[in-house]
Amino acid sequence: MAEEKTTPPPQAAQAAPPQANRLYDALVLSYQADVNEALAVLELYLTRPVGVGEHPDFVSVLKDYTTKLDEAVGKLETLQRFFGQDQQPPAQG
Repeated sequence: MAEEKTTPPPQAAQAAPPQANRLYDALVLSYQADVNEALAVLELYLTRPVGVGEHPDFVSVLKDYTTKLDEAVGKLETLQRFFGQDQQPPAQG
């Protein structure tokens, strides 16, 4: 009678080492800071342009910060999609 070979059960995924979580947290916080900066500037320009002072090209600045906002949000979504299933957003404070 032939021996039946069995494959071992798949191993459970191991938790990421602490430094990997710190790197993930650092990325998330960095992109969150970019989002907050872009929102603050856009809000300032769009709601209180008199507080901005003299600036030669409002539209160019608005476009730049809209792009920065879009990129940061996209990067946060990408991190969450590929690496954040079991991750909690880092605590701010």
